[in-house]
Amino acid sequence: MKKKLSLILAFTFFTLLLSSCGTGSKISVLNSLDSELAKLYATKSGDEDLGDNLLKGKSIKEGDTFSLSLEKNLLAEPVDLYAVDAENTTYRFPKLDLKDSKEVALTYDKKTYVAVITDNKGDTITVEAILTAPSPDDKLSNEVALSEADNLTVLYPVTMREKDVPAVEKQIHLEAVNDTTPNAVIIRSHTLEAAQHDGLNSTAESAKKTLVSLTESLCKTMTADDMFINRIDDSFTDDGAYYAIQANVWMSGEAIDSSISTPVRGVLECRYYGPGSPLLVALSLSDEEGIENYSKIASIILDNASISSDWKTSDGVAVAEAKAAEKAKAEADAKAAADAKAAADAQAAAAAAAAAAQSDPGDTWYDYDGDYYDDYDPWSDAGDSDDEWSDPGDY
Repeated sequence: MKKKLSLILAFTFFTLLLSSCGTGSKISVLNSLDSELAKLYATKSGDEDLGDNLLKGKSIKEGDTFSLSLEKNLLAEPVDLYAVDAENTTYRFPKLDLKDSKEVALTYDKKTYVAVITDNKGDTITVEAILTAPSPDDKLSNEVALSEADNLTVLYPVTMREKDVPAVEKQIHLEAVNDTTPNAVIIRSHTLEAAQHDGLNSTAESAKKTLVSLTESLCKTMTADDMFINRIDDSFTDDGAYYAIQANVWMSGEAIDSSISTPVRGVLECRYYGPGSPLLVALSLSDEEGIENYSKIASIILDNASISSDWKTSDGVAVAEAKAAEKAKAEADAKAAADAKAAADAQAAAAAAAAAAQSDPGDTWYDYDGDYYDDYDPWSDAGDSDDEWSDPGDY
């Protein structure tokens, strides 16, 4: 009886131990990030070691859910959830309390990415995502009307947001959601005077002169008069579809934030698309380390603006033909390189096959084309008896 009672107590203790140290809880994860979810990581808050991808090579389409299993020892403390979408944008949802949660909805809401956590009682809590610093590879998911009069909209990266500054007509002020580097990208639709249109709608030399003359005044009107320090240099482009200039300037750090007392670098890019279009302008501001990154982002924003025009520069036809010839040459070079590689690979494979054939004789060494000799000597087979020489074999 005592032995039986001991077994019952041991089994009860073991059961309680398993229940307290189980594999964890299952939480339903809803993807509403407006993009396919490619990877998902969960780690103790502040731990930089993300561990294994919890999706294990799978993906969650927009609107779909995924049942996530987390260890109880992980759920005992706040968790950082890292979500990586198909465009490789990483969203970090910090310090999530998931121990009593049944669902986490990763959601894009009014230009903000949030995790909405629902617990077992049905109560919810919302945590805003921390995004990686902006890069030229970021997807352009946010859209804003730059100028209703010009019917002009622009797209900008998910890793940037509109800064809360006094409104300026036909202008938006963008900043990184998460970047310790000082930064700003200001986009403007600028209305030109008739004389400026005349200067731009002429030769390339005249267009360059007009755009250079606009540099200082645009830097001042897009920030404040006392923010512009000086222009370093500039580069002019005749794209065929537009004239453009990129001017490198020095600006007061206060153009980014009133707390910045040191000068910062700036790149002013202007594009002229013809008499029927406004001047599209981007002013990028950052320190020496970040200015190249933010000027590239600004150029991409201009590339994707909703402006359209059939106008051509004075050398537009020649430029278009040169571009087409350059593109055709690049494609031909790429094809020739691919063909050469394929030929080299085929030659290497043939050489390897020939070398293998020489080193391995295969079955040919054992083949015999002549007549086999069938006149067996019955006394040459030891047979199966104990006296190995007494059995004449099977004949």
